[in-house]
Amino acid sequence: MSTTLAGTRISPFETNATAGREPAIPHVALLVDTALESGRGTLSGIVAFTRQYGAWLTFHEPRDIEHLLPDWIANWRGHGIIARIQNVEMRRLLARTGLPVVDVLGASRGSPFPLVHVDDAAIARLAAGHLLDQGFSSFGFCHMTGQPWSLVRRDAFRQHLKHAGHPCACFNMAGDRFVQYAWETEQVQLATWLLSLRKPVGIMICSDWRGQAVLVACRRAGLRVPDDVALVGVDNDTTLCEACEPPLSSVHCDYHRVGFEAARLLARWMAGERPSGGPLRVPPRGVKVRRSSDTLAIEEGHVAQAVRLIRQHACAGISVKEVVRRVPCSRTALQREFKAVLGRSMHDELLGVKLDAAMFLLRESNLSIADIAERCGFGSQAYLGAALKTHRRTTPLQYRRLWDTTPRDISL
Repeated sequence: MSTTLAGTRISPFETNATAGREPAIPHVALLVDTALESGRGTLSGIVAFTRQYGAWLTFHEPRDIEHLLPDWIANWRGHGIIARIQNVEMRRLLARTGLPVVDVLGASRGSPFPLVHVDDAAIARLAAGHLLDQGFSSFGFCHMTGQPWSLVRRDAFRQHLKHAGHPCACFNMAGDRFVQYAWETEQVQLATWLLSLRKPVGIMICSDWRGQAVLVACRRAGLRVPDDVALVGVDNDTTLCEACEPPLSSVHCDYHRVGFEAARLLARWMAGERPSGGPLRVPPRGVKVRRSSDTLAIEEGHVAQAVRLIRQHACAGISVKEVVRRVPCSRTALQREFKAVLGRSMHDELLGVKLDAAMFLLRESNLSIADIAERCGFGSQAYLGAALKTHRRTTPLQYRRLWDTTPRDISL
């Protein structure tokens, strides 16, 4: 049986073994890769624990996930290890050390070590719910062969959709990012699979690092993202997601919490309290929606044409009157159909698109508020401020201050 973390309070560890005496400084090896957000976030959580509850002497060298075992680990005389255990060989080598080991990956079935990992089933249900909320009724899943966590996500995604009355097609992708595979062959197979799906289709990709391959295959197949194919990845690896075109939506996994809880578990173990119970599962924080899934799955027609015009040209100043002129339908009929399908007016949709664009630039750029107002079609800083206050319950300055600690990568 596994334990799921959901809003539990983080508290310092205390055990009988440590009560009343000053413990020695633990020597801990961190065999965690830093190539992806999953590893970097886990490391940040470990560091947060040690700063809050007592320093460790940590032994860590930046490595990829396939080469995490340094030569010195076999004869190392430390106190404990936190590792992303990738395979059986790595598991056996760590077992020979005789040290307390906490796994933070879960890729090796039958492991004797306690596991702290993200809740893969909850991740899949969150992604499925996001796509269902967007109005999709056709679905797909891209998973990686030989990765247990990927299979859990696949099965949970399909099961959630089954309960909602929808089938789900699946595609097997290369499961090892450090083994050479035939990119062109996979691209042809992936494009063929994508073309076979009923459109529009919502697809979950088991990990962000395979998102680029799916987006390239969509482009090769002549499929529009997100109009024909909406995509959601996992890990919210900002660098990978923003490098995609369009940027990839992704489930935000709490790897920081994984690292924190793994460090706490190891600390207790090193102090004499042997772990009991099943794996500890950390729930996801939410879905970071980017353009790859920022769409509504509606049938082609007058409403679809109007939505496409609004989303493409809202910031360039298109008006409701201009939208009506370019869609072969009377204004009254189009307004009525638009409201029936989307639950809001064309004016509301137009304003919402401009506000989303302005809020993105407030977060991610150093442009002045006046420049943002002009670029997003508001005409004046005062109009942008009034619209944000009325519809998003914030002001441009208040919203920007929320993101002051976030690096801004865009300079326009």
